[in-house]
Amino acid sequence: MLEQSAEDHLVPMSQRERLTATLAGVAGLRVVRGQRLTGEHAAPWENGIMIHRSLVDTLRFLREDR
Repeated sequence: MLEQSAEDHLVPMSQRERLTATLAGVAGLRVVRGQRLTGEHAAPWENGIMIHRSLVDTLRFLREDR
């Protein structure tokens, strides 16, 4: 799962797009783009609930994908 806040001024949004495209070419790998992160670069780590919710989303996705 790839997530990035639109307010992250340190990592350009194009980096997520390039990484998504690169990973999409890996056989057997499924790329999912999350939508939960907000705030500036360190905000998701400083406010751990966003990371927690992303992990919960990922685990739900993996369980449903079985």
